[in-house]
Amino acid sequence: MNTTIENRNNTSHCDIQKKYYRPDYQLSEQDENWVVTVNIPGVDRSRVSLSVEEHTLIIKAESDKNNDPSWKLLSLESLPGNYCLKLSIDRNIDQEKITATVENGILVLKLPKSQSTLKRNIAIN
Repeated sequence: MNTTIENRNNTSHCDIQKKYYRPDYQLSEQDENWVVTVNIPGVDRSRVSLSVEEHTLIIKAESDKNNDPSWKLLSLESLPGNYCLKLSIDRNIDQEKITATVENGILVLKLPKSQSTLKRNIAIN
């Protein structure tokens, strides 16, 4: 499968004064969209920023959670903190129609495929 999205591991678009983690994410394909699902536990929707620069999708999510100092941490399954993920997207994505939702620490982005790349049937005359 030739995906038009790939991970870019550097965090050059992220604030170098803060430590960022690369969040876990999943990429899937639908008929008309690429879907990127990103795990950002503990991050409120107001603390997520998305941008596209030169065919690079930049996802930043900053947690404002402060753990209660009286609590003793016994186990940790996800890294609390700030997240940054950069994905290269190809010209076959309609960047003006990208949508995003956040619910329960899951960010879902739908990246519509350009109309010129969608499968279509051709009538025979």
